[in-house]
Amino acid sequence: MRLTHCDAARAALAAVRWQRLGALLAGMLLLVACGGEEPGGAAAVALGAGLSRYTPVEDGDAIELVFGSQGGWHINLAARFVGVRPDGATVTYRLWNSDGQQQLAYPIKVYIPHDGTVAMADGSFTRSGDRLVMLGAADTVVGRQVLAQLSAVVDGTLLQDERRLTIVDEVP
Repeated sequence: MRLTHCDAARAALAAVRWQRLGALLAGMLLLVACGGEEPGGAAAVALGAGLSRYTPVEDGDAIELVFGSQGGWHINLAARFVGVRPDGATVTYRLWNSDGQQQLAYPIKVYIPHDGTVAMADGSFTRSGDRLVMLGAADTVVGRQVLAQLSAVVDGTLLQDERRLTIVDEVP
């Protein structure tokens, strides 16, 4: 059997189609491996609250003041990382009065080990249970609007977020 130039062209076109399908499948597998994040997406961090899981907070939200077992008062903060895996990151939390002039809590710096976050279904990573201990008594902060700040250094990149929250003491 003799092949014509048309048969050769059809065979070449079919080979290109299979190559495109292979490239498409490889790209889809890479996206799945990236946890759904698009390659090159902007890295970001979001400040949240929570002792055992991340809860998002927005400006104006309330955050519960907790009386600790050692007699001090604290709030439980959390972080959500998008577009970056935070293994080995350093996270710093700070709490200020509403105009950012007076520090209200001891700042804390946390190193995030390899297993220090929870991978979420959307490809983000969350961390919770970071405590900011108040410098003064509860009555100096309850009912006040405060400025909570989060900064994280991940792979040499500085990510920051802040929220204006109201401290409440509602849970007995």
